[in-house]
Amino acid sequence: MYRPVLIIVFILLCAGRLSSQDINSAFCDIFKIIPSCPTNPVDKPGYYILLNQGFQNPAKYWNVSKPNDDKGCDFNFMRNQENVTFPCMKGSRPGLPVHFQDEDTDNARSTCYAYLWNTNVPINDCPYSMGEIKTMTVDTANHIFRSYYFYSSGYIEAKVRQLYSSPGQGSAMWLWCVLDSDDPTIVHPNILDGNEIDVFETQPNVTNSFNSGYHWRINESLESVESYYRIHIIPNSYTDWTVFAVQWSRDSITWYVNNKQVSRMVMSDYPSGCTSGNPTSFSPPDGPFCIRFNSGPNTVGDHNAVVPATLPTHLEIEYVRVYKPEGEKAAPITFFSGVRNQICISETSFETSNTILSANYYPDATYSWSSPAFESEPFDLPGHQPQHHSGKVKIWVKPGVSGNQAYPLILSTTLFSHTEQDTVWYFISDTVPSLPTDEFQALRIEGPLCLYEVVHPIENLSTTACEFFNEDTQSWQEASIRTINNIRYAFFGQYEPQTYTSIQCREKNACGYSDTRHSGLTIPVPPPGSCGW
Repeated sequence: MYRPVLIIVFILLCAGRLSSQDINSAFCDIFKIIPSCPTNPVDKPGYYILLNQGFQNPAKYWNVSKPNDDKGCDFNFMRNQENVTFPCMKGSRPGLPVHFQDEDTDNARSTCYAYLWNTNVPINDCPYSMGEIKTMTVDTANHIFRSYYFYSSGYIEAKVRQLYSSPGQGSAMWLWCVLDSDDPTIVHPNILDGNEIDVFETQPNVTNSFNSGYHWRINESLESVESYYRIHIIPNSYTDWTVFAVQWSRDSITWYVNNKQVSRMVMSDYPSGCTSGNPTSFSPPDGPFCIRFNSGPNTVGDHNAVVPATLPTHLEIEYVRVYKPEGEKAAPITFFSGVRNQICISETSFETSNTILSANYYPDATYSWSSPAFESEPFDLPGHQPQHHSGKVKIWVKPGVSGNQAYPLILSTTLFSHTEQDTVWYFISDTVPSLPTDEFQALRIEGPLCLYEVVHPIENLSTTACEFFNEDTQSWQEASIRTINNIRYAFFGQYEPQTYTSIQCREKNACGYSDTRHSGLTIPVPPPGSCGW
């Protein structure tokens, strides 16, 4: 007689439990119950901070986009420097949109803010204008602004408010990957150009929905793919103060709203969400990334005509914070040119040095290079572009330092919240490698084909590369080097059985090439049954 009552109670309990949980639909749309806007402390467990920007000094970090930056007129909106301000006062602020004139709360104006807004002021051939800020510049004549990029994995959050919802208009925050290279031979667009992580892109007329997504190129032919999610949040909307955040690494990207996870992409999984370009897997989100905000045309599919009566509309940003995971260096030493981990004893001055190192550049960081064996000096390549800053230095051997051994080179980097060190060891070669030994053998390549490669042991400790002369291309080609039982071997070519091949082999280190070893080898007959045909 108690059974029906127990069933009813169980159903009610389950219904109550389900009503308190998020409702997640498959594919594109994700529904989340979001807590109220948090008061996040600056310190974040497990991270150290790289940028804590409350806009007290906006010119140092934020470049205001000019009319012809990037696309120019974009869906009837053009960037306008007049549509961005960084006010720090309370009360009435002449010249700002009407939304701001009567606000005077205790905490809203105690620090500087960023205001980006849209107007019906025509710019060039565009009927409307918009505001955009970013931590990089595309102006090669701008030698004052120092671009601010973020590398490898990280975490970024921003507290924003958007006091509009109108057809044809939107606002966005995204991490945009730029080609951080001074090499003038690279043809643009490059595979990195246009890759981005969208933190949010607002949905017009729906003040509690936005898009998050990831766009990337999957090959050098610039085939583009993307994956995005439509996030629906309740009970608050983006007209309230909201903390948007994204955490990214080579393995995954995770989005948060008011500290609650709303979506996640795992690079090893098959793409989920709304996809285009038929992706089969995710490419990792490698930097360098800059940060961009805009208040302008909607970019998530609603390109309806703008209603002029809704202008001006705006995006308000209270702060932006960027973090790096503890245990990962923000500015590790990287090798730019010369022979990796090796320098020649003849490199004794800035002019004779061929060895250039670099570190991730942050404009407010202090870099200090030190070594018992090497001198260093900052260095920019010819044709250096001001938007590319990578902390390059040339190094050379100090007088009286002995060769044929390794010495440390230490980089100390003082960032916003901490100081870190990175150390590399450089071997000083005092002569070119000796003539390679006349030891060559043929080793069958695993697989169904009866092909062989030439194998050569590398006995010179200072050798960093081994090259063979290719008779077909009439050029020197570098062999692959593998270590087997603590002995290094060079592997080269693909040869058919019972053929004779002439061999020209030379070894290389930081001081140059060895003499060429001339030899020859007859490829053997494979054992019976060892091939797949």
